[in-house]
Amino acid sequence: MNGLLYKDLTNLNSTLKYLALMTLVFSIIFIPMGNELPVFIILAMSGAMLPVTAINYDTTARWDKYAITLPLTRKEIVKSKYLLMLMATVGAGVICLAISLIMTILMPGKGIFLSVIDPIPLIALFVVCGLLLGSTVLPLVFKLGAEKMQYIILIIALVPIMLAVGLSAAVHSIGIEINMPPPMVLIVAAAVITAAAVWASYRISAGIYTKKEF
Repeated sequence: MNGLLYKDLTNLNSTLKYLALMTLVFSIIFIPMGNELPVFIILAMSGAMLPVTAINYDTTARWDKYAITLPLTRKEIVKSKYLLMLMATVGAGVICLAISLIMTILMPGKGIFLSVIDPIPLIALFVVCGLLLGSTVLPLVFKLGAEKMQYIILIIALVPIMLAVGLSAAVHSIGIEINMPPPMVLIVAAAVITAAAVWASYRISAGIYTKKEF
């Protein structure tokens, strides 16, 4: 399992550098304006989409034909992609938290969300959205292939973005006061729902990949 993750991270090295540069550029542009939303969206989507990019690399290199000859089960191969998604999405959440803390210290009361919503449940929401997006996409990618899914993935990804932009516009322009439940309640509820969705998605993907011929 560690070897599979190492392989994917090595293949994704150039992609990770590009995402880091893009995040830095967006941070420089938007955060001084008090708009952290584009940065959070990029990070959440990147975490969800990294496994898809890894699968695309595997397909291009025809790695699956070689992988099934190794002392690995097909479920382990699928599991490695879900672990990659989890690591990337949680890592994105940690970066979002760091950005929120910096904005809270250097720009108190600024930001589309941070002036009205505690950053912890907000970031948990972005992590949940990333995991749910990845969990929705991965079974389709295993079934249809990453290349065929690229446009469908874009459509699926645009839905939460449009919802987030709509929410941010409402909060920013109308000045809606949002009475959030206690952060721990939100985090626990989100964790339970997301864990169930990720597990169900993994089971579906494992079933698809097990029956797949290479």
